[in-house]
Amino acid sequence: MFNHSNPIVITGMGTVSVHGTDDAALWHDISNGEVQYGELSEIALGKPVRGIRIHEWNYEPLLGKRGLQFLHSCSKYLMGSSLVALANAGLNLEDVVPEELGIVIGTNFSGMRMAALYDEILMTEGPNYVSPMEGPNTIVNSPASYLAIKINARACNTTITTGANSGFDALGNASTLLRKGAAKYVVVGGVEELNESVIWFYDKAGLLPSERYEEAGLPFHPGSSGWIPAEGAASVVLERKSDALARGATILAELVSWSSTFAAVDTAEKRADGIKRSMLGALQKGDVPLDQVGLVLTGASGLSKQDQAEAMAVDSCFGTYEVPVSAIKGVIGESNGASGIFQLFAAVRSLQTNTIPATVGLPSLSGEYPQLNTCQEARVGLTRSSDKVLLTSQDLFGASSAIVVGRL
Repeated sequence: MFNHSNPIVITGMGTVSVHGTDDAALWHDISNGEVQYGELSEIALGKPVRGIRIHEWNYEPLLGKRGLQFLHSCSKYLMGSSLVALANAGLNLEDVVPEELGIVIGTNFSGMRMAALYDEILMTEGPNYVSPMEGPNTIVNSPASYLAIKINARACNTTITTGANSGFDALGNASTLLRKGAAKYVVVGGVEELNESVIWFYDKAGLLPSERYEEAGLPFHPGSSGWIPAEGAASVVLERKSDALARGATILAELVSWSSTFAAVDTAEKRADGIKRSMLGALQKGDVPLDQVGLVLTGASGLSKQDQAEAMAVDSCFGTYEVPVSAIKGVIGESNGASGIFQLFAAVRSLQTNTIPATVGLPSLSGEYPQLNTCQEARVGLTRSSDKVLLTSQDLFGASSAIVVGRL
């Protein structure tokens, strides 16, 4: 990344979603705007909660049976998506030198439920009643640690927790490690799981609807009532172009650049300015002019105060150049630490198929929302002259990140 003579490339991808590890089915939903929401009846919040949970993934054929007894869902999801990504990259773990394989993971709530349960048991029953086998599951980097053991990765192991920016920031961190020679291959993943603790946090933070539950998760829709929470994992394999070519790997796309900024959030204008600066920063670092951007894949999720700022930032950044815009979280939901890598998956598939994904529930924007070049149905639109995808994200507190992905 930023070194155009030996750029950072993506050679493998894998996901664990409502479709298990079926990437083709997930891309079908994303590109066509087909949602898989359901009521989270098993989570007691005292009101209806809609979300996207993984119920029927048979992980044993991929992960095996040994050593999984105390692994929580987030660790299994990440392990599954990463093994698929490594296989997709054509990397045989028996042939990979452990000191050349690294891991960088984006997640925010892994360990939250177990940490809360540990505290409850300590206070109500005493320390003799906590399970030592569950101890590792109380920390946020437990999925990355379990993955490192599974794939024998020793070059580096980092967990990034920067809200919905975690995935993009993990990609930026991994790219720096590769440029500095700290690793030859890096598995970059994002993962979150849904449980009562996470849903409780989302609700107390005002992210879930208190009414009009059926109108949640509508990106760029002024009437959207909040997030649709989601769980799952997505992973990619990054390496230097020279290394990929030397081993005969298939290059899926180039990770051109990454940028991150911070801004005040007391007004939509200030929030939008921060997002715009991260977008322009990524474009400038990658030497990408505006007319080479064939798609902006935004992080809009249906939370109006964020979506409005993102729409304003895109409009201000591109001006009269009507770049196509898409928001896939209307389909995949908001998976927080995992969302950036899911966005990257969609961007690579868009480049491979020349497809601009649909945006779910899109109205005719008016009032506080600028008019954007979006559509409710998938369309062909990426050309060789505009073969870069700009991806955006933002957290609740003013940080925003952006990456650029392109064909080689």
